[in-house]
Amino acid sequence: MKVVSFNIRSEWNADGINSFIHRIGLIYEKINQEEPEIIGFQEMMDGHLDVMKKLFPKYEFLGCGRNKNLLGEGVYTAYRKDALIPVESKVFWLSDTPEVPESRFDFQRCTRHCIVNLFYHKASEKFLYVYNTHLDHYHLINKDADPKVDSRTKSAKLILKRLDADLSTKKCPAIFMGDFNSRPDAESVKLCKEYGLTDISEGIANTFHKYGTITDNCKIDYMFVTKDLVEIAKPAYIWENTKNGIYLSDHHPIATEIDF
Repeated sequence: MKVVSFNIRSEWNADGINSFIHRIGLIYEKINQEEPEIIGFQEMMDGHLDVMKKLFPKYEFLGCGRNKNLLGEGVYTAYRKDALIPVESKVFWLSDTPEVPESRFDFQRCTRHCIVNLFYHKASEKFLYVYNTHLDHYHLINKDADPKVDSRTKSAKLILKRLDADLSTKKCPAIFMGDFNSRPDAESVKLCKEYGLTDISEGIANTFHKYGTITDNCKIDYMFVTKDLVEIAKPAYIWENTKNGIYLSDHHPIATEIDF
């Protein structure tokens, strides 16, 4: 089973030849070539969703926009309908009031949320939790604030608390992935490891490349797994396809293969 985390990049025409209208052909080719069972998208807009649903009828898209009306930029998890059955789907906002749409922490720049899905894998007859999120891009509103209480750290704590509650009820493997907007030494990443999750994307040096203009180590996208997947999940790798100066996105999607 292939699983991918893919920040698809918001619809900004200012991206020139890498605007979504030019990238979608390459995205179409790559997804049809790989045929992953699960794709966790971040930064998906309403326009993206309309196009993707038409181009990929084999997939169902679960999630919503982060605004109060559940539209706008959002997080969506696509699954291949021939391989998986969705058992549970829910969303919560990264805030002190997670059930309130468009809520956020006081010191958080943008509204952020997390999409949670429990899938039944038909071939193996096993269940799998998939947590997909996009943490805030702005680290601290107050530069003198304690980094252990910044919005990304608080968001990670909230998500891990929810994950722990789900796993205590349903004993099954889990994947926690997405754009963390955090370097590997950040508190939000450390918390995931302290909880007991394994970063199978640890060997990846760079995920955010800004259409090839950033070449230093800028890893901000992650894929964590619970211990029951460590032995059967391959180390994550990147999709780095380009064509005539056009990239899949300004982030390299990260993928793994799980021997379910």
